[in-house]
Amino acid sequence: MPIRLIAIDLDGTLLTEDKQIHPPTAQALRSLSAQGIKVILASARPPRSVRPFYNELALDTLQINYNGSLIYHEPSQTPFYHQPMPGHLVLRIVSHARTLYPSVLASLEVLDHWYTDHVDSDYLTETARHFQPDSIAPIHTFCDQPITKLMFLAPLSTILSLEQTLKFAYPDHITLTRCDDHLLQIMHHSASKAAALKMIANHYRIQMSDTLAIGDAPNDLEMLQSAGLSVAVANAHDSIKAIAHHTTQFPTSQGVLAALQHFGLCD
Repeated sequence: MPIRLIAIDLDGTLLTEDKQIHPPTAQALRSLSAQGIKVILASARPPRSVRPFYNELALDTLQINYNGSLIYHEPSQTPFYHQPMPGHLVLRIVSHARTLYPSVLASLEVLDHWYTDHVDSDYLTETARHFQPDSIAPIHTFCDQPITKLMFLAPLSTILSLEQTLKFAYPDHITLTRCDDHLLQIMHHSASKAAALKMIANHYRIQMSDTLAIGDAPNDLEMLQSAGLSVAVANAHDSIKAIAHHTTQFPTSQGVLAALQHFGLCD
């Protein structure tokens, strides 16, 4: 079947362990983009953290950020679609979490801005290793506006407990994602990479049957299920391998290249 759009997760998929794109993979994706195939980066990261890879691939497409809470147009640096949570709900969730675990770290993302009341070098997201907060102040001072993503950072035992507690307490309000042991990500209940991919495909007038999705983690599962073809890289979570149409013999970036070769998209 013709592939007109390729959606690729970043961390654990397109990026190697040292957070680089394998040069032959980058070249292949640039070539496909030049041929008119839409290459979509689909990440939990904010736009500022995706930007270096977007530019490396010379893309001009929409991208998926915050697990689908934001679809961003990088060339104009403007949102194409934004589904945040109400600020009062986020404040209630933070208060709930800190009643149980007073020392849990909380960070908020609003479009492409990071707000928090404390930074701990022992608990940093990949983005936080490269960018400073836009503001450090009490959490309630930021919750007078819609919040794109809420993050809790803590030891694994705390994160596991919070995941179950909040999932039970707010079943119709939020979506929770845990891809790293120390990090719990919380978005609007309707946010997902799958929903964002469908919107992007519709925008480009591409049938979902003509899309290919490549991923590795549980937050990629619905996106892979919604695509016409789906690929799990060799290092993918078992749940991803179980539903993918194809699993590569190579991990991360080399696995992406192997997938493109498998489906005849490049040599």
